[in-house]
Amino acid sequence: MKKILVLFLLLIINIHSLAEADDIRDFQIEGMSIGDSALDFFSKDEIKKALNKKLTYPGSKKFFQIDPFKKHETYENVSFSIKKGDKKYVIYQIKGMLAYANKLDECLKKKEIILKDISSILVNAEEDKYEDEFGGKIGKSIAYITDLNLSDGSIRVWCVAWDRKHEISEHWTDTLNVDVSSKKYLNWLNNEAYN
Repeated sequence: MKKILVLFLLLIINIHSLAEADDIRDFQIEGMSIGDSALDFFSKDEIKKALNKKLTYPGSKKFFQIDPFKKHETYENVSFSIKKGDKKYVIYQIKGMLAYANKLDECLKKKEIILKDISSILVNAEEDKYEDEFGGKIGKSIAYITDLNLSDGSIRVWCVAWDRKHEISEHWTDTLNVDVSSKKYLNWLNNEAYN
């Protein structure tokens, strides 16, 4: 009976450990994770300078996105979102971006490689694939999106091919994006940011 009880306890501990492996904080972009302080990666001056060009949303100013424009190892551009007034600059969302100007096929291949790598780490993520044409508001622009949803957030990997007219007039470029967002940030984004 003792052997069965010990085996049962070990099984429960192992299942609990596996479940904890799918924590959104386990995923990093350029060494940064959800819940980290931006001060661990950037000086207060770099953050304050980036705040001058912060991205805000029309409905709520609770969170905002900044890009400190620092050279990174993997991504050409990294931005993150922090809460307004937070002096610790806790990261709630991180995005890495690579340019793929007029190279959609290459972007989609790289996207699949990234998804395979992520899926091997986050085995309990629910996958959702779809395309977004931005409601036709940006010409023939299209994004090929895959969301990996976890109980405490989501990882989104997508390629966007901008309509050439908008690409020229807005100075946009086609990109591969990897976005890690906490559940708290996603709730705000979906329910407050655009209201």
